[in-house]
Amino acid sequence: MGGVMVCGTMAIAQGGGIDHRSRQTGDRNLTLQVNDPGPGRIVLAAAGCPASSCASQPGLCTLTQSLDLTSDAGNSVACANDDGTTAGGWARCFDMAAEGLQSGGFTVNSVTFGVQEATIDGIRIDVVLYADDDGCPPPGASGSPLDVVEIGRETVTVNIADVGTFITVPFPGGPVVANADALIVEVEQVDDGTAMPFFSFRPISNTGGQCAASYIRAADCGITGWIDLAVIGFADSHLILSIEGELGPPPCPATVCSDSGCKVTHSVDTTTIGGMVACASSVGTTDQGWARCYDFAAEGVPASPVGYVVEEVSFGVSEITVDGVVVDIVLYTDDNGCPAELDGPGINTTEIAREAVIVNIADDGTIITVRFTDPPAVPDDVHLIVEIEQIVNGSVEDPAGQFFFRPAGNDGGECADSFLRAERCGIPMWLSFGAIGFGDIHLLQSVRISSTPPFACFAVGELEIQKEADDDSDSDSDSDDDSDSDSNDETLKLEGSLDAGPDFNPELEDITYEFIDEADGDTHTFFIPAGSFQPRGQDTFRFESRSIKAKFELDECEFEFQVIDGRSFDDMDGPDITVRLITSASGFGEQTVTTKVSHDKLKFKAESKPECCPGQPHRADLDRGGSVNLIDLQLLISNWGVCPDCGNCPADIDGDCAAGIADLLILLANWD
Repeated sequence: MGGVMVCGTMAIAQGGGIDHRSRQTGDRNLTLQVNDPGPGRIVLAAAGCPASSCASQPGLCTLTQSLDLTSDAGNSVACANDDGTTAGGWARCFDMAAEGLQSGGFTVNSVTFGVQEATIDGIRIDVVLYADDDGCPPPGASGSPLDVVEIGRETVTVNIADVGTFITVPFPGGPVVANADALIVEVEQVDDGTAMPFFSFRPISNTGGQCAASYIRAADCGITGWIDLAVIGFADSHLILSIEGELGPPPCPATVCSDSGCKVTHSVDTTTIGGMVACASSVGTTDQGWARCYDFAAEGVPASPVGYVVEEVSFGVSEITVDGVVVDIVLYTDDNGCPAELDGPGINTTEIAREAVIVNIADDGTIITVRFTDPPAVPDDVHLIVEIEQIVNGSVEDPAGQFFFRPAGNDGGECADSFLRAERCGIPMWLSFGAIGFGDIHLLQSVRISSTPPFACFAVGELEIQKEADDDSDSDSDSDDDSDSDSNDETLKLEGSLDAGPDFNPELEDITYEFIDEADGDTHTFFIPAGSFQPRGQDTFRFESRSIKAKFELDECEFEFQVIDGRSFDDMDGPDITVRLITSASGFGEQTVTTKVSHDKLKFKAESKPECCPGQPHRADLDRGGSVNLIDLQLLISNWGVCPDCGNCPADIDGDCAAGIADLLILLANWD
């Protein structure tokens, strides 16, 4: 024995960087190349530890503090007497943050230890995992293991035949350790009465070196918490232990939102300009695209029932050798969701926007922001792929251009994969950088989006939905009567009040009406493109087709919408119906109403008429005197007939460019 610590009848005793790389592809002239090695890889090990099998990219890895993982020096320390060893544990502590695990967590798949001594069969050994938010070292001899949180425990039976071998203990549940915590791994001898009362067990140790301390815990020797073996005189006993696990992606940087929108990025390091993998020959890079896939709902962007608008995309430039290179920023929606692996343009995706930018030599080493001339809208349940695309138009014989362009990357971490598409290098669809051997390079990219704002006020006054169409309805009705008629050709009628802001102009915006049955999600959508509403007077806008009538009275903050084509809404069961009015530039309004349900109809009517413009005079108050009375009737009669100027005709209450019977009926209906 090497050293002894006596404790009553028991005693502690000791027995006998990224490189330049290329990947050959289908085209003999082109390979995947990295232009700049950038900073070195992060190794999952403490200072001085052997390089782990994990680099900075997510993936499987082995974590150890033992410099020699094979030798058995016969010098393991245990709490023992002449009858054998006693219950206790041998441990190591891994400080995740200090050892480079800047990730979304480390999943423990298995733990491996060796058996130096086992004097009988059937010895119970537990491998126990603890998380400690205080970091390393673990709670000492004056403390208690209860200061930490047990996150995993697996039991293995050790027999005499196992002496001199290494045992790998799997953890099927895959406990996850946060990168801010320390992971304590203990090989614990448990005396549960299943083995003979006297036996000895020791794990394998050696003198081959270690980059962090080995610990022991042995209550029968007065050590209730873990203590460094060097502190009690056994500095040359180095516990052999390794962990096999998986490094998860780092957490995404917090999404930053303001009144002007939200910035979303997968890049942990958003400023360092480093190298980038590209499909290239000796004379230049070729047609290809570098991409990321975004799930806004999962990345902290506030929910928007009508989706998001993509305002701008930012990316870095790590290489540009000529002026005037055209680079396209292309947006795709992806039906398969993220990640975008094995999808491509037109393959489970739809292109929704493309904006070109000119890149010059002066842009090398900078970050470029590209704003979309016509910002596209993305539904909130759709994933967005953002690609930086280089198009060279080279010949088949020389598919590369006579210049080099590469966006920027770095190895500062990413919370989701970067993707490359380069058909001339045998990659016709997006593949993650990791799948092609460049997982330690992370595309530098960010996206700024805005959600469509809600109206200042939106209220439904009346909603009526005909569930069963009237076979006698006239789908070609040319009636201009937009009064509160219960005509059989109306299968849906909506009236309400709104305040969409001072810049709202129905003539210039796309308008969408949605009716959603909350019971099962059945939805009816009606889209009216910009340019369809026609002004009738200063504040009145009307649209009419063979199947739809719609109107806005902006001075009164009122709107109307009718479906007049006799269609059936028999899939609308109610009673709760969500009404949504969406504009392309001014926001949206939404309200869920509870209808009265009959066998053929859903009907809602507010208890009082909604007013989004309280205090505003009614449009029938022609003299703006605060009430509709005899003076207004006289003004209407004196201006009876076709308006000489449709844009300035106060007596035209209904906006049809004439003062007539319909206007008189509206005036009388609002008589004070």
